[in-house]
Amino acid sequence: MRARETEPQMDVSIVTDEVSADLDTALELARSWNVTHVELRGVGDGRYPRVGRELRATTPRLIREYGVSVAAISSGLFKIPFPDRAAPLSFYQWSTSASLRALAAAEEALEDHLERLLPECADAAEELGCPIVTCFSFTPGIALHREMLGVSDDVPDGVIEVIREAGRRLAARGLVLALENEMTTWGASAATTAEIVRAVNEPNVGMTWDAANAYLAGDLPPFPDAYRRVADLVRLVHFKDVRTNATTGRREFCVDGEIDWVGQFAALQADGYTGAVSVETHIRPKVAPSRALVERLQGLLAALPGQA
Repeated sequence: MRARETEPQMDVSIVTDEVSADLDTALELARSWNVTHVELRGVGDGRYPRVGRELRATTPRLIREYGVSVAAISSGLFKIPFPDRAAPLSFYQWSTSASLRALAAAEEALEDHLERLLPECADAAEELGCPIVTCFSFTPGIALHREMLGVSDDVPDGVIEVIREAGRRLAARGLVLALENEMTTWGASAATTAEIVRAVNEPNVGMTWDAANAYLAGDLPPFPDAYRRVADLVRLVHFKDVRTNATTGRREFCVDGEIDWVGQFAALQADGYTGAVSVETHIRPKVAPSRALVERLQGLLAALPGQA
């Protein structure tokens, strides 16, 4: 069948520190692999944009020099414990002082992320011409405390409220907020992440869809079953593979594993997805598997109808 000229196009991207924490090196290698988009995450010893002053100043110049587009900024926004406000203060007063300090630290971190890190990300995105800021859905409070108090495992309303507020603030600046499904957070599964995004109910708030993370969280199979729950919410895609080790029974990241990426990309194209697909290797050593994943991704996308 002849490919249609109007088929949705996807861009090959890579998370910068999956290649190297040295941005110059990461961009040099990415361009040598014909990668034109990057997801900015670790730069130096910090997550962008919270890096040293010199790195903050040189990053835009390096992006221009290498001629890449920034698909997303991944600062670790809201990848912090959510303050366990369901627990009465008296519980912490009669618990250990460390628990009370943890609650106070969680409150401070939440304020920092919403009032300072979020606008820092927005400023950086505008400076770099980047459309997306990624985020997470917080990590649950202390599991033992929640069990003792009989606290529900439902996503706290406060998590939804904070993400909604963040989305509104980014919308005012013309930016998208993409919530990643990640097994250590409230949005561990595809279903729960979709539930959060739909409850937030802001048009610029969607998902970073990570099929390998879904696999780790027990969403089996990630495609097609888990994907069907989030298909209309996807704003960014992470690409890596995963398998269950036959000897140890442990799930582990790999270059070519058990996810049906052929079917996944066909479905993304059919659903009209036109964004970036970011290689997020999660394998050491970094360079060889990152290059192998890039080459695999390029081959998978090239096989799609109309994909240049």
